[in-house]
Amino acid sequence: MNQAMRPSFHEYLSKKFASVGMKFALTARADQSWGFLVSDGGSTTGAALDRPQGEYFRRLLGEKAGPPGISVIIPVYNSAPYLKRCLEAVAGQSLGNIEIICVNDASADDSLAILREYESKDARIKVIDFSENKGAAEAKNAALAVARGEYLGFVDSDDQVDLDFYEKLYAKAAETGAAIVKGELLEITENGSVKHDSINERIRNDKFKFNRQFTSAIYKTELIRRWAVDFPSGVTHGEDLAFLMKVVCLAPGVEVVDGAFYRYHRRAGSANAKLFSRAKIMSVWRAIGHILVFIKRPEIEPRAYVFFLLRVWQSLPGRLWHRAVRGLGL
Repeated sequence: MNQAMRPSFHEYLSKKFASVGMKFALTARADQSWGFLVSDGGSTTGAALDRPQGEYFRRLLGEKAGPPGISVIIPVYNSAPYLKRCLEAVAGQSLGNIEIICVNDASADDSLAILREYESKDARIKVIDFSENKGAAEAKNAALAVARGEYLGFVDSDDQVDLDFYEKLYAKAAETGAAIVKGELLEITENGSVKHDSINERIRNDKFKFNRQFTSAIYKTELIRRWAVDFPSGVTHGEDLAFLMKVVCLAPGVEVVDGAFYRYHRRAGSANAKLFSRAKIMSVWRAIGHILVFIKRPEIEPRAYVFFLLRVWQSLPGRLWHRAVRGLGL
């Protein structure tokens, strides 16, 4: 058998593990050493390799050392009851070439201990620990500053992603070179009901229809760094919308992938599920102002400004302002 026809050692090991219902992946670490991961679909274990072992495996696998395909960013605040479920889903991804950056925003529960436990057994996990609470925007910005991946993904610490979620999105990104690749979102309530909230068909026709479901996509790091896109400091609600709208305005287009699911768990006590308070309303308006200033820049196509104004006036007086009025007792 000639070299071109010979299956790679990576394929050989992957098939061997697959034959018993498991997955194998070699991973590059930040210090340029190597490790491997084995997943059975429910849990993931791994080990570091010393440099000679790592180089041997790298040559056998025919893979080049380099940055991760995706940096997955997980802001964490008092999420202990749900955090292991989230970490198992992200660490168990069929795409092994990822890094996982968790930012503990001064949690008062056992979240940090859980993060350290997973960090100790998975070389791809990096934990940033805030000594004081700074909010989700600052947590995500801290992770953005150190992310090494070609693309960025975001997962809330009480949510999940399907085990092939990032593999499907990254495959589309590799095929198209797109600045944004979006999957789909399932909304799961506390009683277990599931709502399939798909907006992909609309996005295929107009990228500006991607104005929610921020966590269901990956974003090209080079674009974000070139334009210094971040999450607005001091905005406690609406920071994801501000980030999303800026990237959508800058991106040539948005690719969508049907059947790749982010699982959003709606909980009664979560920030997004609560009725609007006066402070929350003001924070959302600060986010809107931040977006409007950004999209008036000459580099942004003019219709972005018009579209976003329409989006604000169509959504806020209806769905959001009804909740706001109830929340304020007006």
